[in-house]
Amino acid sequence: MSNEKWWQADKGEVARRVFAYISEVERAQSDIFDRFVKLAALYDPYDHASGGAGWWQAGASSWSGPDAFVSENLIASNVDTACAEIAAQDVRPRFMTDDGDWSTQRRARHLEWYAEGLCKLYGVDALCRDAFKDGALKGTGLVKVFVDWAAKRPRVERVLVDDIVVDEGEVRSGEPLQMHERIFVNRSVLQGRYPEHYEEIERAQTDRDGSGAATWRYWADYRPLERDELVAIESHRLPIGEKGSEHYQAGRHTLCSDGVDLEDEE
Repeated sequence: MSNEKWWQADKGEVARRVFAYISEVERAQSDIFDRFVKLAALYDPYDHASGGAGWWQAGASSWSGPDAFVSENLIASNVDTACAEIAAQDVRPRFMTDDGDWSTQRRARHLEWYAEGLCKLYGVDALCRDAFKDGALKGTGLVKVFVDWAAKRPRVERVLVDDIVVDEGEVRSGEPLQMHERIFVNRSVLQGRYPEHYEEIERAQTDRDGSGAATWRYWADYRPLERDELVAIESHRLPIGEKGSEHYQAGRHTLCSDGVDLEDEE
């Protein structure tokens, strides 16, 4: 992969390195992302995520259109059946109190009530059911929990595995040191969240090639971008070693869009 280590870049230079790195990883692992598109098409050939081009994408026929033939989609039927089995189940948080005294057990029970209230407040059960369905379709389902500092509250949202980028070469030896998430967001929304970068966001993804055609019509050759939709990349690099030790290296968390660093912190 690229020798440009984005986590060592100076502030203001991270975006260029991150986008170059992600593009390189996606080219090298294009078969993985292509498989995600095909798996989505097997469940619903008309879904936007699968290209929406018709039944031929599922390999059923060279024809397209719902009237070309009648068939039963066994993949969709099996996935829906499995999801229906767990749809009635809720996520129940538990605080283990092995060998704990009565006071500890009482505190754990109160924490369980509090956690269950948060699950209701943020719709965690519905998001987990969506993630379970993603796992049934593509092997991995994800729910992201983070703090929205602008709104001053936690947020919970479903994340498609298609938008997660991890270098497979790093996984061979165990836990990868870095993970990236591609986020597709409207330009005006991003400007509202980061008004101090308004002009830089306005210029993002506006370059054109020599023929005058926009060069940002697609991301990774398969994901069409909507009008005025931008790509942002949230990146995490884990620290190395124990904090305070001689050879400790701090980790890094960044959020970048084309040509602009929006967030940058250890």
